Parts: sequence; structure tokens; C-alpha cells
Amino acid sequence: MTSVALKLGIKETKEAVVYFLHAFKVGGEILEDEKITLSDAGSLWALLDGANDAFQDLGQLPAELKDLDIAEADELIDMVVTNYSFTNEKAKEIVEKALKALKANYEVYLLIRG
Repeated sequence: MTSVALKLGIKETKEAVVYFLHAFKVGGEILEDEKITLSDAGSLWALLDGANDAFQDLGQLPAELKDLDIAEADELIDMVVTNYSFTNEKAKEIVEKALKALKANYEVYLLIRG
């Protein structure tokens, strides 16, 4: 009998990438006037509130990244193209760098958590 490896999928990776990109978008909008004011509180609260959902199953992220295949990477790229109106090449670069950043941030999280 041959064993068949089950794909993990990229649910947590997608949620983390979406949150990561959203955080940069919101941060850019907040800092557009070069200061943080009380009027930015709603945006900051929404960003913090969304973090819980985005990182609820953060422990799955390393396994999903390790298991990531070309089709899943293309799915992430398509998601960025569709949701943020970037060209395919720009989206590919964004996804590549976002995945590296997420991996690095997860490693920092583990170091802090102990």
C-alpha cells in the first residue's frame, strides 16, 4: 500500500497574507498626513480586532509554507492581483516578500514566546 500525503492547503497563509497587506494599507492611510490622531483610532481598532481572526491558527503557518506548491503560490498571487489591482509581476514580488516576512515574524514570535 502506498501512502498518499494530504495537502495542507493555504487557509492560514491566505489569512495572514491578507492581514499583512491590509495592515500596510491601513498604516499608509493613517500616516498619509504624517501623524497619528484620535481620528485614526477606528482604523487602528479595526486592524487590531482583525488580528485575532488572521492569526488564530498561527501554528499552522510553518507547515503550510513548507507544503506550499506552485498552484497555491499562484492562488496567492491571483488573490493579490484581484484584491489590490497590482500587475501579476508586482503581485508575485509582493507575495514572495510577504511570505518571507511572515516566516521571519513567526520565528520572532516563537523566540519571544519561549
